[in-house]
Amino acid sequence: MIALWVALTLAGLAVLCGYGVRHAHSWRVRLLWATLTVVYGAVGRACLALFGALRTDGQWPRREAVATVECWPSPSRPDEYRLVSRPLTGGRPGPAQVFQLYGDAWSLSGNLLVWHGWAQVAGARTWYKVTRLEGRYDDAARAPAGPHLVYDVNGGADVFWRLLYRLQPWLPGVEAVYGGAVFMPADPEKQFIVYAAPTGFLVKPRRRPPKYP
Repeated sequence: MIALWVALTLAGLAVLCGYGVRHAHSWRVRLLWATLTVVYGAVGRACLALFGALRTDGQWPRREAVATVECWPSPSRPDEYRLVSRPLTGGRPGPAQVFQLYGDAWSLSGNLLVWHGWAQVAGARTWYKVTRLEGRYDDAARAPAGPHLVYDVNGGADVFWRLLYRLQPWLPGVEAVYGGAVFMPADPEKQFIVYAAPTGFLVKPRRRPPKYP
């Protein structure tokens, strides 16, 4: 927070110096005011960047919980399992969705809109939409031969996100619009929390008792 106040103070001084440049009668005085304007502006911008870095790097958490994921093995074959996913809204779980998958891991993917640092400082959060769930084999050679099921979730791809992909070069404050994916082992002893963060999707596992929901 100190970095923000210093940045705002220096920005105010830079504005005053700019006023002095326009109203000075001597070129030496103008040069002095101009130098102070550049110095105050540069230092103020550096402090603002520091504030943004601190805010997005842990002092002000910007990640948002998206969903919980649990995997339950099938007795019929070792690479088959049921994935139970619950969307999270404001930290509260929604209705469970059950998917039959094959592989050694599960993968979640979707769309992300990431803002520039100054927009994040102003309070902008990462936009996201989870669109797909699928199984994943650790060994790429097994993938063509093994069963592979893919599911659209949340309506899959939509017109709004296709439009964001096309317009991203002209959207103010937007750093990137892109697709991201995460994957984790289909471990029945863990519950996985999926987050949307300024850097994309991330997953954090936590141990849970082996109880079918």
